[in-house]
Amino acid sequence: MTHTRTPILVLGIGNILLRDEGIGVRVIEALGQQQLPDQVELVDGGTAGADLLDILSDRQVVIIVDAAVFDAPPGTLLKFSSNDLLPPSQTALSLHDLDIVQTLAMTRLLKCPPAKVIFLGIVPEIIEPGLELSQTLQEKLAHYIQSIFQELNALIT
Repeated sequence: MTHTRTPILVLGIGNILLRDEGIGVRVIEALGQQQLPDQVELVDGGTAGADLLDILSDRQVVIIVDAAVFDAPPGTLLKFSSNDLLPPSQTALSLHDLDIVQTLAMTRLLKCPPAKVIFLGIVPEIIEPGLELSQTLQEKLAHYIQSIFQELNALIT
């Protein structure tokens, strides 16, 4: 049986045990409650690294949602392309403890990268043990969902 993968993957990354560090996973959970186009697949990537190689490989579009530490107010949503994220191709990579950027670089080295990558980074407020998002990120969750739908609408229409 041949598995046909959806052309668009929305991948949430993060550790839900460290509050805002789990925002990518929390966004995927919230998106799972929405009506999504058939072309879209949601994946909770948790803290996986190399395990995501097969999930990412040869996709038309991958939208990655993750906490991103930047000099911006907590809750700020920042958008990057794969060119903003990927290290130079000569960078040596290890399969041990790959983060998402290194995993994307590995897909390029294996000649199976996603055609397009959109990275949506959300500036965390609190990264400490706990299961709940900070109030700041919780209050902006609907905005993050709306932003992803805007990205999806631009890709599908």
